[in-house]
Amino acid sequence: MVYTTTELEPGAELIVPLVAEKHAFELPHAETSTGRVVLMKHDEESNVDFGAEIWDIDLNNFTDADFAFIHDALHRHKLLVFKGQPEMLKPTQQYRLTAGFDPDEKTGGFAHGADPFLTSHNGVNFYGIPKRPAIPEQPQVHILGRGPLPDNHYGFPPGFEVQGIDHEEFHLPPHIPQAERDQGVSRFYQWHWDGSLYKIPPPRVGCLLAVRTPKGPDVTVRWEDGTGTEMTIAPGATAMVAGSNALRLLDKETMNIVMNSRIEYAPHAFNWMSTAHSTRLGHLLETEGKEKSVDQLPPIEQKHVCIYPMVWTNPVTGEKSLQVHGQGAFKLYLKSSPWGEEKVITDLAEVREFMHKIMRPVLSPENIYAHRHEEQDVILWYNRALWHSIKINFGATVEGLDINNISDAEVEELKKTVWRHKVVVIKGQKDMLPIKQWELVVRSDKSRQVFGIPGAENVRLIGKGYQGKDHYGLGEINITKGLSHDFHAKELTNERFQAGNTRFQRWHIDAPLYNRHPAWFTTLRAITLPEGPELTINWDDGSDFSMKTKPGLTAFFSCSQLYNMLSEEEQRMADHSFVEYAPHPYMWIENCKGNPNGLGLETQGKEHTLEELGDWDPKAIKRYPMVWVNPETNEKAFMVHGIVAHKLFVRSSPDEEARVISDVIEIREFLHNIQSRVLKPEHILLPELEEGDMVMWDNYGVFHTACDYPEEGYGPRSMHQANIGSSVGPTGPVEIALMA
Repeated sequence: MVYTTTELEPGAELIVPLVAEKHAFELPHAETSTGRVVLMKHDEESNVDFGAEIWDIDLNNFTDADFAFIHDALHRHKLLVFKGQPEMLKPTQQYRLTAGFDPDEKTGGFAHGADPFLTSHNGVNFYGIPKRPAIPEQPQVHILGRGPLPDNHYGFPPGFEVQGIDHEEFHLPPHIPQAERDQGVSRFYQWHWDGSLYKIPPPRVGCLLAVRTPKGPDVTVRWEDGTGTEMTIAPGATAMVAGSNALRLLDKETMNIVMNSRIEYAPHAFNWMSTAHSTRLGHLLETEGKEKSVDQLPPIEQKHVCIYPMVWTNPVTGEKSLQVHGQGAFKLYLKSSPWGEEKVITDLAEVREFMHKIMRPVLSPENIYAHRHEEQDVILWYNRALWHSIKINFGATVEGLDINNISDAEVEELKKTVWRHKVVVIKGQKDMLPIKQWELVVRSDKSRQVFGIPGAENVRLIGKGYQGKDHYGLGEINITKGLSHDFHAKELTNERFQAGNTRFQRWHIDAPLYNRHPAWFTTLRAITLPEGPELTINWDDGSDFSMKTKPGLTAFFSCSQLYNMLSEEEQRMADHSFVEYAPHPYMWIENCKGNPNGLGLETQGKEHTLEELGDWDPKAIKRYPMVWVNPETNEKAFMVHGIVAHKLFVRSSPDEEARVISDVIEIREFLHNIQSRVLKPEHILLPELEEGDMVMWDNYGVFHTACDYPEEGYGPRSMHQANIGSSVGPTGPVEIALMA
């Protein structure tokens, strides 16, 4: 879907600012409009009183008379659905449609300020964030949705994927169990009207063009607030309620208060709330004290703090609407009459108690309209009279597969599924035998000859704590040295750790990087999982980034997404460059310590000399391209295991002599400049597992890491890991003659 304005995502930052002036334009003149209005029909039990269809206006060629018709209709009906569009709406025309409602605005059409630089391709810069990339020819228009874009979609790089939203990133746990999510259970992500809530006034209208829509049965949206309320809506629907109805549903006393009161929104509101949880209904923040403090925010100018009335008036009809953004609410100025005494509420618990009181009555199925998008239709809504929300979509899982009895054809299809989706959770493998996990990884690479000793194949027990009296023949095992933050040079104190703070342990791929090729796939099966409160993963690198996780999960980031963040010049360089890994690489760095965000090493000069490594075979040294190509999708991934990189050979064409970088400080600076771009909360996947589930990932396409947890209060973790060095090493986009 294409959209004009949305929230700035938590963690987004301006890298290369986009400056776009608002260009003046004139619409073609016509004396009258050809448009006609058809009121929407709602179910008899519905209280929804807004919405209309507009027919016979071609939005790619609308006139000034058409716009006047649309302007009047929108203010009267609040939501318009433009039907029968002969062609897909052009981004320039979508911008003209929305910009016409506010010809005097000063932002250049950017309701949240200029977008950050995202990537570059074929000499074109792309702006936005992965969840909301901007269209280059009209950067005020953004793409929303999930998954890969169609080929040649407005010049985006091949394989570019839009990240979807997920309630696990934002909502208060417990989250919807994966099995129920796979059956179509969902939540409203965030009830809001569009606006930055700081510095920039809220846009007058919002606009969505349906380019591609999800297919399938309706989904069930749950309130999960103790009421048992739920409703069914179309997949990918946008849900809306009318602020006028929200106002009507209040009792007289409360209505008098909101009619005379104001609300102050938090400075840099979406940054402020980025570390907090939403309620499961998506209308407020939970009061946990997790919001950022003022001194953690960018500089604040008091003149840019937004203080708005709670009730807004429609300039055409005079209708009044309760327009409040519950999650951004910071302070209330309450009065019951124009001449009454003003009461200022600054305690966030009290603020949210009042916000819940005025918002919750309208959030009931009979008051909600969930628009079912049809491809090529356009919806336009009056942002100053409606609240809206979007539903989440889900990642890749596989059900109905029995690894104990998997066929060769199913193995091949599973390989393709993992290559396409990178990380796949295979559900319901509680009865899987360890030998079958090993057989799966062997059968995934039939070209490699493997002769395992029966009953002692390469399935490894990893985890933490006491593994039981008899764990598949292992007796009285207590794992005391797990994958912990002890690896980091900058200490995470035990006090912080016991209080629920953790880190990414070490970002890596599963690869010996000496003598043998990396595994194509890794499988990790959950036998016993820890239980307890969520932990906070802290970057602890000066960025203030953090994110929530359940205990015992494995984190991933996509290296193809990282590749797409590179400029065209950087991609050309990466395509033609290669890396040489150290002999006995993990022995080489055994005395080294990692960075606190888990990416790369702290430079302390503690690497062994090559002489200290003893005997090593020059023929066993591994040289691999920096970019690896997915054999199923042809996606490119920037795959350099930086902690053991010994030399870089940098060039931008096959004929160019490579610049050799052998100084480890320079190597690490070079790689940090690239790889740190993807290490942000919005790019990190933490797939949730249930005991018996197995996660399988493309080891040639993602980095992963463990995240430690305190054993006390959470219990043991038992995981079975299996992988195998591949028969064929990674393939780059260009042939490199120096490959070992």
